Amino acid sequence: MPRLATPLLHAVATEASETAHLSMRDGDEGVLVAKAETSHSVRLHTALGRRVPLHAGASMKVILAFLPDAAIHDYIRRSALPKLAPNTLCDAERLWADVRAIRRRGYAVSYSEQSVGAAGVSAPVRDHSGDVVAGLTISGPEQRFTPKAVERFARIVVQAADALSLQLGAPATKAAGVR
Repeated sequence: MPRLATPLLHAVATEASETAHLSMRDGDEGVLVAKAETSHSVRLHTALGRRVPLHAGASMKVILAFLPDAAIHDYIRRSALPKLAPNTLCDAERLWADVRAIRRRGYAVSYSEQSVGAAGVSAPVRDHSGDVVAGLTISGPEQRFTPKAVERFARIVVQAADALSLQLGAPATKAAGVR
């Protein structure tokens, strides 16, 4: 999937003028598997192979949100929901509220959940069965993620995630779509 995603990530990074990356689930974590950097001199450093718990940050929460409810309950029960940054959701009720909002919108947004000062907008990537297998994300410094920018970034990542999903054989009816 990283090979398929790379051209889309470069297009997203160019259109958004921010870093774009793809994360995939590995157990109770997400792993950054591909990225395209922004040309901004001020940007986030996101290392390939970085592992993050599924409750922290847009790229991970978009994967968590589209798991079956029973799998989310199991994750919350197993996980200590560690705090990685000031806004990491460490309370099960708040996490469930965010999961419901992500499902309703069709994308996730985060501010200072994985790293202080970092923001992200992420959309789900689905495989041939319609299951979410990755999150396609735009990330950058919080100050550039104004409400208007987040709306724009959401449209960009949803469109790119839908395109990648279709390449993976996802049913067109399972496309994320901005809600």
